[in-house]
Amino acid sequence: MIRNIMHLEFKNFVADPGMLVSSILLLLLISFGAYNGKIRVDNQQEKQKMVLEEHKKNVDHYTQVLQKVESGEPQDLKPWANPQNPVTTGRKIPLITTFPHTPLSWIATGQSDIYVAINSISFEQDPRFAHDKFSNPVQQLFGNFDLAFVLVYLIPLIVIALSYNIISAEREQGTLKLVLSQPVTLTKWLFVKLVFRFSVIFSMIVFCILIILPILDLSFSYMDTLLLLLLTGIYISLYFFISLLVNLFSRHSGTNAVILVSIWVFFVMIFPATIGLFATTLYPVPSRVKQLSEMRSAEKEAKEEGSKLLASFYEDHPELAVLEAPNEDEALKRYNTFWKTKYVVSKDIEEHTQPIIKHHAQQIQLRRDLSGILRFFSPAILYQESLNEIAGTSSRHYLAYQQQVQNFYDTWRKTISEKTFRNQKMTKKDLSNLPQFTLQTNLVKKNLYVNTVMITIYAVILLLLGILLRKPVDKMI
Repeated sequence: MIRNIMHLEFKNFVADPGMLVSSILLLLLISFGAYNGKIRVDNQQEKQKMVLEEHKKNVDHYTQVLQKVESGEPQDLKPWANPQNPVTTGRKIPLITTFPHTPLSWIATGQSDIYVAINSISFEQDPRFAHDKFSNPVQQLFGNFDLAFVLVYLIPLIVIALSYNIISAEREQGTLKLVLSQPVTLTKWLFVKLVFRFSVIFSMIVFCILIILPILDLSFSYMDTLLLLLLTGIYISLYFFISLLVNLFSRHSGTNAVILVSIWVFFVMIFPATIGLFATTLYPVPSRVKQLSEMRSAEKEAKEEGSKLLASFYEDHPELAVLEAPNEDEALKRYNTFWKTKYVVSKDIEEHTQPIIKHHAQQIQLRRDLSGILRFFSPAILYQESLNEIAGTSSRHYLAYQQQVQNFYDTWRKTISEKTFRNQKMTKKDLSNLPQFTLQTNLVKKNLYVNTVMITIYAVILLLLGILLRKPVDKMI
């Protein structure tokens, strides 16, 4: 009997033109979403490659200059242009860090449209204030069309279209009595129909993803791809079980469709927006204007203190102070004096503005913590966050990257500052031995497996509710 039900479902599927349209639409949506993601990743990688190549040329140039200076070849270099000066090295050869991409970065934009993937930080520029990325705010508001958008937002609509009338259609057509008069229970009949329709949707998704991998030349890893398909299967089954519950308690197809679409709107649109609004209201971030005003006041006070250590004229025109120096070594010392003063001033500014920055960061973190707790009430948020983590574009990845960049910058700057305070010259060997940045991905705290378990729990609960709350056959008819 199960084979007969499957056979009839297949015949209905083939005969229904809407199914063919849904299949073609699904292929186009997945292909277009993956293509957009690939273009985004390729553009970022190309920019990173160009920046790193330019940085390498810059390093090679100053390495050659250092080699010529050390060999005694005459060079017409002022101290502020001489790479033997550690500060000049820190300014002319800025620190370059790039955010790495995972094999499946193309599936989800995540936070990559907000955070920068390339950091170019000089000796005098703190990475916390070095972000100059400009983006279209309207596009950021509505998000990017990628594979994650298709899977999280659009696939559930196709599931709803295939399952909203799984029982009500038979009842409205008068065939439900005929079906139940056969030697098959209502539970088994519903189970077979759900399994078949789930298999159709899931198979089409797997087929579409596997076929576009070689066509679009997409990068992938076997484990991450399997995890992506597993998560997608669980997420799709969840909507099928919701449709089952609605069909059990509603007799009309139109009512079912309205209820299911309302549930979809609530979980993928209203609830996430409510979380954001609630977190913003509960933990407001201090005014940016007020923050900048306080930071500028602290900077002004620090500079006034620094002026006592160095004449105002030399602060405004350090190159002129060097020109008046009696010899090159003295010029280097006096030039370093300017940067020593500036370094002390910057440290003083950091100390005065630290409470402001810390309070701002605490409020943002409290928002993230609250959103992290409330996300468990929305399978759509859990699924989206899981896709971001598979893609390596989650907020956790970028925050870990930013923190490691900041820590490395402090180490890098300290190395150059120590040589400056000691009036030591930078050598070719010193240049090659400067600290190099390497992102430690193992420090990223991931919620991927927790999210997967939670989505699975939701699906199991809905399935059990459907089994426990099913109505007697006479009431279903």
